[in-house]
Amino acid sequence: MTGRGRREELKQPSDGLVGLNVEVWLLDGGRLQGRLKRAGERELVLEGRDGEVVVFKHAVAYIIPLREALGDLNEKMRHMREEG
Repeated sequence: MTGRGRREELKQPSDGLVGLNVEVWLLDGGRLQGRLKRAGERELVLEGRDGEVVVFKHAVAYIIPLREALGDLNEKMRHMREEG
């Protein structure tokens, strides 16, 4: 298996939410809302009203797409199924 194929297998579930408006629930009970700008290996970057916020994944309990983003998410998932 090539390095490229291996990398594709290790994609994070949060990758499918990039570009969508989400609510992030933290383990300490806090909540953040914003557009998921980037999902790295260990961190998420949210873009909100006050700018960008970096959240470490080990502090995240849940990531929930906001209601208005669900239509976009369904479209994105349909497109991913057609490609793969």
